[in-house]
Amino acid sequence: MVSLSAILFLILLGSMLIFRLRNVWTKLSLLGLFLCGIAGLLICFAIAMRTARDMAIEGEIRTEIGTVSANTLTIVPQLENLSTDQEYQIVSNGQFGLFTLEKGRIKSYGVQFEFIRSTDSLYHVYQNLSTQAHSHAAGVKKSKHIDHGSRLMGDSLLVDTEYSFPESDKIRWQSVLITIEIPEGGSVKFKDRIIYLSSENDIQEVDHPYYSESGYLSGDGTYSHDSWR
Repeated sequence: MVSLSAILFLILLGSMLIFRLRNVWTKLSLLGLFLCGIAGLLICFAIAMRTARDMAIEGEIRTEIGTVSANTLTIVPQLENLSTDQEYQIVSNGQFGLFTLEKGRIKSYGVQFEFIRSTDSLYHVYQNLSTQAHSHAAGVKKSKHIDHGSRLMGDSLLVDTEYSFPESDKIRWQSVLITIEIPEGGSVKFKDRIIYLSSENDIQEVDHPYYSESGYLSGDGTYSHDSWR
Protein backbone atom coordinates (compact mmCIF):
# COMPACT_ATOMS: atom_id res chain seq x y z
CA MET A 1 0.00 0.00 0.00
CA VAL A 2 2.76 2.44 0.95
CA SER A 3 4.91 1.57 -2.07
CA LEU A 4 1.99 1.77 -4.48
CA SER A 5 0.91 5.14 -3.09
CA ALA A 6 4.46 6.48 -3.34
CA ILE A 7 4.84 5.29 -6.95
CA LEU A 8 1.50 6.75 -8.03
CA PHE A 9 2.26 9.97 -6.15
CA LEU A 10 5.58 10.39 -7.98
CA ILE A 11 4.05 9.53 -11.36
CA LEU A 12 1.24 12.03 -10.86
CA LEU A 13 3.63 14.69 -9.57
CA GLY A 14 5.90 14.17 -12.57
CA SER A 15 2.95 14.41 -14.95
CA MET A 16 1.90 17.69 -13.32
CA LEU A 17 5.36 19.16 -13.77
CA ILE A 18 5.80 17.92 -17.34
CA PHE A 19 2.34 18.71 -18.67
CA ARG A 20 1.72 21.63 -16.29
CA LEU A 21 -1.48 20.22 -14.88
CA ARG A 22 -3.00 22.61 -12.37
CA ASN A 23 -6.63 21.51 -12.04
CA VAL A 24 -8.35 20.77 -8.73
CA TRP A 25 -8.75 17.02 -9.37
CA THR A 26 -5.02 16.58 -9.85
CA LYS A 27 -4.28 18.33 -6.57
CA LEU A 28 -6.92 16.28 -4.75
CA SER A 29 -5.46 13.10 -6.21
CA LEU A 30 -2.01 14.06 -4.93
CA LEU A 31 -3.43 14.78 -1.50
CA GLY A 32 -5.31 11.47 -1.48
CA LEU A 33 -2.21 9.49 -2.43
CA PHE A 34 -0.18 11.30 0.21
CA LEU A 35 -2.77 10.49 2.88
CA CYS A 36 -2.91 6.86 1.73
CA GLY A 37 0.86 6.66 2.12
CA ILE A 38 0.69 8.08 5.66
CA ALA A 39 -2.11 5.66 6.55
CA GLY A 40 -0.08 2.77 5.17
CA LEU A 41 2.92 3.76 7.27
CA LEU A 42 0.76 3.89 10.39
CA ILE A 43 -0.71 0.46 9.64
CA CYS A 44 2.76 -1.02 9.08
CA PHE A 45 3.94 0.49 12.35
CA ALA A 46 0.95 -0.96 14.22
CA ILE A 47 1.52 -4.42 12.72
CA ALA A 48 5.22 -4.28 13.58
CA MET A 49 4.47 -3.29 17.17
CA ARG A 50 1.93 -6.09 17.54
CA THR A 51 4.32 -8.66 16.07
CA ALA A 52 7.10 -7.51 18.40
CA ARG A 53 4.68 -7.78 21.32
CA ASP A 54 3.77 -11.33 20.30
CA MET A 55 7.46 -12.31 20.42
CA ALA A 56 8.35 -10.63 23.71
CA ILE A 57 8.37 -13.68 26.00
CA GLU A 58 9.28 -17.31 25.45
CA GLY A 59 7.15 -20.16 26.73
CA GLU A 60 8.80 -23.57 26.88
CA ILE A 61 7.61 -27.00 27.95
CA ARG A 62 9.54 -30.23 28.43
CA THR A 63 8.64 -33.89 28.45
CA GLU A 64 10.83 -36.92 29.07
CA ILE A 65 10.97 -39.27 26.11
CA GLY A 66 12.67 -41.98 28.14
CA THR A 67 15.91 -43.47 29.42
CA VAL A 68 18.26 -45.96 27.80
CA SER A 69 20.96 -48.25 29.13
CA ALA A 70 23.38 -48.86 26.25
CA ASN A 71 26.92 -48.23 25.10
CA THR A 72 25.78 -46.05 22.19
CA LEU A 73 22.51 -44.25 21.45
CA THR A 74 21.70 -44.14 17.73
CA ILE A 75 19.71 -41.24 16.25
CA VAL A 76 17.48 -42.27 13.35
CA PRO A 77 15.88 -39.38 11.40
CA GLN A 78 12.31 -40.05 10.33
CA LEU A 79 11.68 -38.51 6.92
CA GLU A 80 8.27 -38.33 5.28
CA ASN A 81 7.47 -41.60 3.53
CA LEU A 82 7.22 -41.16 -0.22
CA SER A 83 5.77 -43.49 -2.80
CA THR A 84 7.75 -45.57 -5.26
CA ASP A 85 7.01 -47.12 -8.61
CA GLN A 86 8.54 -49.98 -10.57
CA GLU A 87 11.33 -47.94 -12.14
CA TYR A 88 12.10 -45.07 -9.78
CA GLN A 89 12.23 -44.24 -6.10
CA ILE A 90 11.35 -40.69 -5.08
CA VAL A 91 14.28 -39.24 -3.14
CA SER A 92 13.17 -35.59 -2.91
CA ASN A 93 11.17 -34.65 0.18
CA GLY A 94 8.79 -32.11 -1.32
CA GLN A 95 9.91 -29.34 1.03
CA PHE A 96 9.70 -25.72 -0.02
CA GLY A 97 11.67 -23.26 2.07
CA LEU A 98 11.36 -23.27 5.86
CA PHE A 99 7.58 -23.58 6.15
CA THR A 100 4.68 -25.20 4.35
CA LEU A 101 0.94 -25.01 4.96
CA GLU A 102 -1.05 -28.21 5.00
CA LYS A 103 -4.62 -28.82 6.23
CA GLY A 104 -4.72 -25.78 8.48
CA ARG A 105 -1.34 -26.48 10.08
CA ILE A 106 2.00 -24.81 9.46
CA LYS A 107 4.77 -27.35 8.98
CA SER A 108 8.35 -26.40 9.83
CA TYR A 109 11.55 -28.34 9.26
CA GLY A 110 14.66 -28.86 11.37
CA VAL A 111 15.24 -29.97 14.97
CA GLN A 112 17.88 -28.74 17.41
CA PHE A 113 19.91 -31.04 19.66
CA GLU A 114 21.68 -30.44 22.96
CA PHE A 115 24.10 -32.93 24.52
CA ILE A 116 25.05 -32.70 28.20
CA ARG A 117 26.65 -35.00 30.75
CA SER A 118 24.37 -37.50 32.49
CA THR A 119 24.49 -37.70 36.28
CA ASP A 120 24.22 -41.51 36.22
CA SER A 121 24.97 -44.43 33.89
CA LEU A 122 21.87 -43.95 31.71
CA TYR A 123 20.98 -41.89 28.66
CA HIS A 124 18.15 -39.47 29.44
CA VAL A 125 16.25 -38.01 26.49
CA TYR A 126 13.94 -34.98 26.70
CA GLN A 127 11.81 -33.11 24.20
CA ASN A 128 11.58 -29.32 24.60
CA LEU A 129 8.94 -27.31 22.73
CA SER A 130 9.02 -23.51 22.77
CA THR A 131 7.12 -20.55 21.31
CA GLN A 132 7.37 -16.78 21.57
CA ALA A 133 4.24 -14.92 22.74
CA HIS A 134 3.06 -11.74 24.46
CA SER A 135 2.92 -13.52 27.82
CA HIS A 136 4.43 -16.59 29.42
CA ALA A 137 1.05 -18.28 29.77
CA ALA A 138 0.28 -17.73 26.07
CA GLY A 139 3.71 -19.06 25.11
CA VAL A 140 3.21 -22.23 27.15
CA LYS A 141 -0.26 -22.72 25.67
CA LYS A 142 1.01 -22.39 22.10
CA SER A 143 3.97 -24.66 22.83
CA LYS A 144 1.49 -27.40 23.71
CA HIS A 145 0.06 -27.04 20.20
CA ILE A 146 3.36 -28.09 18.59
CA ASP A 147 3.16 -31.61 17.18
CA HIS A 148 6.50 -33.41 16.89
CA GLY A 149 7.21 -37.12 16.94
CA SER A 150 10.17 -38.66 18.77
CA ARG A 151 10.37 -42.02 20.51
CA LEU A 152 12.84 -44.58 21.77
CA MET A 153 13.04 -48.03 20.25
CA GLY A 154 15.67 -50.12 21.99
CA ASP A 155 18.96 -48.23 21.77
CA SER A 156 17.69 -46.03 18.91
CA LEU A 157 16.05 -42.61 19.08
CA LEU A 158 13.60 -42.08 16.22
CA VAL A 159 13.18 -38.35 15.55
CA ASP A 160 10.91 -36.66 13.02
CA THR A 161 12.74 -33.98 11.04
CA GLU A 162 9.59 -31.85 10.88
CA TYR A 163 6.98 -30.49 13.26
CA SER A 164 3.72 -28.60 12.88
CA PHE A 165 1.44 -26.19 14.72
CA PRO A 166 -1.98 -24.62 14.03
CA GLU A 167 -2.16 -21.89 11.42
CA SER A 168 -4.02 -19.74 13.97
CA ASP A 169 -0.91 -19.66 16.20
CA LYS A 170 1.02 -17.92 13.39
CA ILE A 171 4.79 -18.15 13.05
CA ARG A 172 6.22 -17.17 16.42
CA TRP A 173 9.67 -18.79 16.45
CA GLN A 174 8.27 -22.20 17.32
CA SER A 175 11.12 -24.65 17.83
CA VAL A 176 11.89 -28.20 18.93
CA LEU A 177 14.95 -29.08 21.02
CA ILE A 178 15.95 -32.63 21.88
CA THR A 179 18.16 -32.80 24.97
CA ILE A 180 20.26 -35.94 25.44
CA GLU A 181 22.17 -36.62 28.64
CA ILE A 182 25.14 -38.84 27.80
CA PRO A 183 26.69 -41.01 30.55
CA GLU A 184 30.43 -41.16 31.14
CA GLY A 185 32.05 -43.18 28.35
CA GLY A 186 28.87 -43.15 26.26
CA SER A 187 28.36 -41.81 22.76
CA VAL A 188 25.64 -40.85 20.30
CA LYS A 189 25.73 -42.16 16.74
CA PHE A 190 24.26 -40.47 13.71
CA LYS A 191 24.84 -42.48 10.52
CA ASP A 192 28.65 -42.62 10.22
CA ARG A 193 29.27 -39.94 12.84
CA ILE A 194 30.03 -40.66 16.50
CA ILE A 195 29.48 -37.90 19.06
CA TYR A 196 31.43 -37.97 22.32
CA LEU A 197 31.30 -35.40 25.08
CA SER A 198 34.66 -34.13 26.26
CA SER A 199 36.03 -35.75 29.39
CA GLU A 200 35.56 -34.14 32.80
CA ASN A 201 39.24 -33.12 32.83
CA ASP A 202 38.85 -31.27 29.53
CA ILE A 203 35.73 -29.54 30.82
CA GLN A 204 37.52 -28.40 33.98
CA GLU A 205 40.40 -27.02 31.94
CA VAL A 206 38.01 -24.95 29.84
CA ASP A 207 36.40 -23.73 33.08
CA HIS A 208 32.83 -23.81 31.77
CA PRO A 209 30.22 -23.74 34.56
CA TYR A 210 27.79 -25.54 32.24
CA TYR A 211 29.17 -27.61 29.41
CA SER A 212 27.12 -28.78 26.47
CA GLU A 213 27.45 -29.51 22.79
CA SER A 214 24.80 -28.81 20.21
CA GLY A 215 23.68 -30.00 16.82
CA TYR A 216 21.04 -29.45 14.21
CA LEU A 217 19.06 -32.03 12.24
CA SER A 218 17.85 -30.50 8.98
CA GLY A 219 14.59 -31.34 7.30
CA ASP A 220 16.38 -33.43 4.68
CA GLY A 221 17.99 -35.61 7.36
CA THR A 222 21.49 -34.10 7.32
CA TYR A 223 23.14 -33.37 10.66
CA SER A 224 25.63 -30.67 11.70
CA HIS A 225 27.43 -30.54 15.04
CA ASP A 226 29.03 -27.83 17.19
CA SER A 227 31.72 -29.05 19.56
CA TRP A 228 31.67 -26.20 22.08
CA ARG A 229 28.83 -24.16 23.44
